[in-house]
Amino acid sequence: MKTIHGQQGKHLGGKPPYGYMINPHDKYSYVPDSITAPIVKRMFEMSADVMGAYTIAKTLTEECVPTAVDSWNCTYSGAAWTHSYIAYPLDIYNII
Repeated sequence: MKTIHGQQGKHLGGKPPYGYMINPHDKYSYVPDSITAPIVKRMFEMSADVMGAYTIAKTLTEECVPTAVDSWNCTYSGAAWTHSYIAYPLDIYNII
């Protein structure tokens, strides 16, 4: 059953992708997170403006934007964004 759910793109456990949360009405699907989804949207907009992952990460860090880990832990640690935090979502959607 887990294989079938995975092939259907359903949530199988663990943390949802940054910008999403588990749907409170369907534990197998995601819905946009009202707090982090705008940050992801901004990352895509910055990338569309020809900013690279390193520059986006530096900008978000300078603006004290909480990272994905901060989001999951419901804290703000002051941790820096890294290019991999930025590159992964952009890469899986073939943006960079």
